[in-house]
Amino acid sequence: MLSMLLLYCTVGPYMPANNKALLKEHGITHVCCCIGVQPPFPDDFKYITLQASDTPGQDMTQVCVQQRLLHLNHCLG
Repeated sequence: MLSMLLLYCTVGPYMPANNKALLKEHGITHVCCCIGVQPPFPDDFKYITLQASDTPGQDMTQVCVQQRLLHLNHCLG
């Protein structure tokens, strides 16, 4: 199951992220992975992997800012 956060922004657990038909059905084009697994469908979706731990104290703000800057630098470089 995917949960809508904002228009075109959903969040979901690991299992739906491994269901290509479900992702395509919902118009997903980009996937942000936070659990350190290899992207299952690299030819079908754009992936960014955030290095984060699955703990209550994980500050996702810092992780997102740092990784997003790295991603932008890669795109521009």
